[in-house]
Amino acid sequence: MYFTDYQNNKCYIFAHMASRLLTICLLLGFSIRTFAQFPLDTLDIAIKRSAHLTHYYKYLEDCKGYSQNEVAAFLNSGQFKSPIPKQAFNMGISACSYWLAIALKNSSADEKSIAYTFYNNGLLFNLYELKNNSAKLIDSNSMHKPLLERNFPVRGVSFQLLLKPHETKILLIRIKGTTASSIYTPIDISSTNELLFFEIGYSYLIGKYIGYFLLALIANLLLWAVLKNKLHFFLACYILIILGFILDDFHFDSMEFGGRFFRHWSYVHEVFFVGMALYFCSRVFILFTDQQNENPRLYYWLSRYNLILLLLSVIVLLSSLTFNYSPKVYKIAGTITYYYTAFGFFLLIYVLLYGVVKKQYYALLYFISSALLLAGFVSYIAGSFKLGRLLNIRPGNIINGLALEITILTFFFVYKYKKEKDELQEKTLESIKLKEEHSAALLEMQENERTRIANDLHDDVGNTLNGLRLMTQNYFAKTPAANNEEAEYRQQLLDGIKKVNIDLRNISHNLLPENLALTGLISSIKNRLNLYNVNNTGIYITFIHEGNIEALPDKVKLIVYRIINELLQNTVKHSEATKATMQCLLFDNSLQIIMEDNGRGFNNNANQQKGLGINSIQSRVDYLNGIFEIDSNENGTTIIIEIPAK
Repeated sequence: MYFTDYQNNKCYIFAHMASRLLTICLLLGFSIRTFAQFPLDTLDIAIKRSAHLTHYYKYLEDCKGYSQNEVAAFLNSGQFKSPIPKQAFNMGISACSYWLAIALKNSSADEKSIAYTFYNNGLLFNLYELKNNSAKLIDSNSMHKPLLERNFPVRGVSFQLLLKPHETKILLIRIKGTTASSIYTPIDISSTNELLFFEIGYSYLIGKYIGYFLLALIANLLLWAVLKNKLHFFLACYILIILGFILDDFHFDSMEFGGRFFRHWSYVHEVFFVGMALYFCSRVFILFTDQQNENPRLYYWLSRYNLILLLLSVIVLLSSLTFNYSPKVYKIAGTITYYYTAFGFFLLIYVLLYGVVKKQYYALLYFISSALLLAGFVSYIAGSFKLGRLLNIRPGNIINGLALEITILTFFFVYKYKKEKDELQEKTLESIKLKEEHSAALLEMQENERTRIANDLHDDVGNTLNGLRLMTQNYFAKTPAANNEEAEYRQQLLDGIKKVNIDLRNISHNLLPENLALTGLISSIKNRLNLYNVNNTGIYITFIHEGNIEALPDKVKLIVYRIINELLQNTVKHSEATKATMQCLLFDNSLQIIMEDNGRGFNNNANQQKGLGINSIQSRVDYLNGIFEIDSNENGTTIIIEIPAK
């Protein structure tokens, strides 16, 4: 009996142990199965996240076009990979699709509304929910949809999800390139209210940058219109492309544009903005640093590169607006231009650094203005090739670099313009000074030659004529005329000699006015007027003068006398006037000479060749830094000359 009970107890204990072992195995198998179904760290949206989002999601590269159920099987079998920690999802330049998987849980007793958001306008996103090892499509979204057609209309591609209390969901996202050459997107999971609050602040921040760039665009267009400097025109074009790049890259284009235009705009390849920005940046660099003279060989290659880059960018734009998803034209053209732009960027850096090493002043200034932007582009290109990225300064290194570059470049452009203007002004002053020196030397030579000729006429020719006249008179006095005809002929001969003597004296006086130094300018002018009024020239000239004209420097008075004498001769010879007025007025620091007549006038066309008299007057007025104006018509002529008195 005892043995039987013992046997029964032993069987009971054995059965009990077997039952516990079976239970443990079942629990272990369930746990293994559960782990196989959830090979992810679940993100609890009800509590504050303690780790970066990259800790919770995994990805799968899809270059063969897997179905969603095949992807679900890959997830359960643990073939998904972990992304690079604490970075945006970045696969570089790739033609493959990518799947992201994440498990979300709501541990609270309240329903939660969350936003699963991506930021890239060149990618297509399909959202699936995994249930019973089967993936079901929930929504499809991309930046190509106008804002009002999206289920959750915000700046990025965002999926709004509702999680019931204590509900867990496994989500799959399929990422496929549309216009983007590289697969890159920041990812965010937050509550709907948190996302909207963030978008308001971020939009305000980017809006300030856009406003600044618009102000810089207007300022440079105005500077170009006023200064006619091509630098400001190309910088304005550069800023315009930057504005397009900001709207595109920061996803504000859907807010600014709508309808049919946005559908076309959204397919413009990102490399178009990068390529055109590099093109205008290169043009600005070439002009600002004067590469044509500083580095002719590098200028040649950089200019040829720019032409090809412009052509490729235009091809990309046309293919963007025409082919949309066409892989043969659109994506191939974009990829070629992308690599060509990357090459040109490093070519520009090489030329810039070459100028810095050669200690070229403006190359150094350009390098200072572009340092942050160059770092941002290096980071951008390195990220595209999965080489890593530099530390990002909010809202982005490129936009911060662009703002800094445009600010400094605009300042440097104004500085360069002022410096070049000062240098040009200095050269102009030197040229004017040299011209004045030449004019002074020429006038001095003329006066010296006039003095020599006047002295020769007076001393030699004048004395010879006087001697001839005296000899003729003595001969006629000793030898009476044979008849009246001979007597008349003798008188005509003496009158002719007398007239030649008078003309010779007038010519000598014109060449060397003796009374100018003795009696003064006003007296010399009056003497000239008396000769014209007395000698029956057919014109009566009135003279008016005012001010202390005799206080002018002797050199100025001599030139003024020459000017007035030329005016009088022109009026008497050519005007056919009966009356004329000569005014010589000294007010403050200005001497005005006004000549008016009632003659027939003349054609004062600027294109018509002027006479020697007018040209002579003009050259003397220019020498004195004066102003020479002529108003002539059929009713007469008015000439106004204004000369600085000091």
